[in-house]
Amino acid sequence: MLANYGYKDDSGDFFITIDTDKCNGCGDPVSACPAHNFAVIDEDPNDPLYEEPKIE
Repeated sequence: MLANYGYKDDSGDFFITIDTDKCNGCGDPVSACPAHNFAVIDEDPNDPLYEEPKIE
């Protein structure tokens, strides 16, 4: 799933897209964002889109 984050203000549009299927929770986008707008949080098991981790 693609998750779009961003905002629009008088200076322009600022958006990024994160492919949640490829996200491994490494936190690289958190440190790469110059505005420090992101944080890695644990998944909410009550979220209807939450998938239980599978051991392969």
